[in-house]
Amino acid sequence: IRRPHDPALVTFTSGSSGTPKGANRDSQFLESQHRALQHEFPYRDSDIDLSMFPVFALNNLARGITTVIPDISFGEVASVSGPKLLSTFLKHQISTCTASPPLIDALAHQHDRSSTPLPLRRILVGGAPISDEQLEHWRRSFPEVEVQVVYGSTEAEPVAHIEGSERLAITKRSSALGYCVGRVSTLCAAKVVKITRGPLATDDEALADIAVPPQEIGELVVSGAHICRDYFRNEAAVRENKIVTPAGEVWHRMGDTGYFDAEGCFWLAGRVHSTVVSRGRVYHAQLIEQVAQRASAEIRRCALLGVPREDVKTAPLLLIETKLPADRWDALRQSISTALRNAAMEVDEIAFTGLPLPTDPRHN
Repeated sequence: IRRPHDPALVTFTSGSSGTPKGANRDSQFLESQHRALQHEFPYRDSDIDLSMFPVFALNNLARGITTVIPDISFGEVASVSGPKLLSTFLKHQISTCTASPPLIDALAHQHDRSSTPLPLRRILVGGAPISDEQLEHWRRSFPEVEVQVVYGSTEAEPVAHIEGSERLAITKRSSALGYCVGRVSTLCAAKVVKITRGPLATDDEALADIAVPPQEIGELVVSGAHICRDYFRNEAAVRENKIVTPAGEVWHRMGDTGYFDAEGCFWLAGRVHSTVVSRGRVYHAQLIEQVAQRASAEIRRCALLGVPREDVKTAPLLLIETKLPADRWDALRQSISTALRNAAMEVDEIAFTGLPLPTDPRHN
């Protein structure tokens, strides 16, 4: 007889910010996660779901929904063939899709070239920050399709979500920076705590002490029945990524930084490991990158890095990937500097490269 917290399934994180860890999914967790996914994203009996994520494929099995696994390299999602992808949607009459942004980008670009209607009714997209520009493109490509921006992780899914048109409306009427992922599910609790590298304190009083005020940026931690409690045979990962109170309550550290706005929506600002601290000042990578990216259509990608300098241990450097020739970099640097200054931001240096910046291959 197996007990509720005995391991039932081990699935590994993508390792985009470190060594992959085996999430220990026990039978009680799997049942709770199934209930949570059904609560947040109800399916119809007739649905056929194309899914990139094992969590949703498992949910479909429990629900009795057909799952189509795309014939792609999951380690190189951005290289997916648009015609092949569109053909898969039409051949299997896909009605719902759960995928990371590069796959939805490829589907939208291919669909733009075709007049063939899709049977698609809903897209769940997550795994990476999603820009307003992407959302606007998807809504033009699929005007009748419900697009949900979904936020979670291997260890905690679902955490939050927001419908695409609501997300666009919120960002249009707000001057806030970051990527809005909506309100946290009623099935889990959430707190924002001080950004800390290394293990955090484990008692209730200490957890309250490190909580930050509303609308201040910190690391998101979540707790609930569908939040994975530990890692398989990896105590070091448990210490690093979990906060276990004396009463046995487990809080999972999402590794993402951000804040809750006045309406209760969570906005992503970066990752704990990508946060740069220099001369006592904190630089949030995704916020700076977002402002820079909007400065020019000639920027393909950008990344905030902490680099050593002779006079300081770590200095913020913004690296820009562009196809512009080197003789036009100075003008682009000026445009970026102006955009950052207008947003009350600054970096020590802006550097350029014509080479592709490395990205997490699964979610890009």
